[in-house]
Amino acid sequence: MNIDDAIQSIVASDKPIIFSDTCSMLDVLRAQYRVNINISHVIGLTKILKFMKEDKVKSIISYTVKEEFLKNEALVSVELEKTINKLIQNNERFINILQMMGISYEFHLSGIENTQLLQSIKMILNDFILNSIFLNRDGESVNDASLRLEKSEAPSSSNKPEMKDCLIIEHYLKLSKELRNRGFNKKIFFITSNTSDYGKIKSLKSPLDVQFLRLDILYRNNYHWIGTDIEKDIKKSSRP
Repeated sequence: MNIDDAIQSIVASDKPIIFSDTCSMLDVLRAQYRVNINISHVIGLTKILKFMKEDKVKSIISYTVKEEFLKNEALVSVELEKTINKLIQNNERFINILQMMGISYEFHLSGIENTQLLQSIKMILNDFILNSIFLNRDGESVNDASLRLEKSEAPSSSNKPEMKDCLIIEHYLKLSKELRNRGFNKKIFFITSNTSDYGKIKSLKSPLDVQFLRLDILYRNNYHWIGTDIEKDIKKSSRP
């Protein structure tokens, strides 16, 4: 969908919107085997997906995010499958030891359950993607991203040039600007766990801090946080 069509769809729905970056989506898979990712991130996405299907929030995904996600999903899925297989092996070893000690133990994992578990986790993400609005490549955003890269402005830097991140953020900034200019006053969320390039939650890197403040974009690092914010607003709006 081009930006003009996205604007019409979002303004017509008059619902909050969520911009996701690639790592926040991949983290839904990685949360199963990376202890530094809070499992609430996964739970939060399921809550957001429910709200999306009830038409209470819109998810917007840049074409760059979609491309990067599809490119990296297979690699992350392999790591997740390895983790599940290791869990099965450790479980079997644990059961054998307990049996030799004369202790009964009921919990079992099988290869079939392994496949089902992996597919169930991936299904949540795929459902989220299918219910999102995709932004097509936009020439103006590409030019702005190139300029941001040249200036070494966050999420890029002189030590770590990040053209793809620049493409993602410029695409979202352009849409946000157009929406605010049209009088859109609902919440706009941007989620990423890439704090090294974007900055910490309460200390966004320059010039993102000024740009987000000007466009009233809420910076988040966990889907659960966004889901909770939306849930509070829904409850507030339903009060008599």
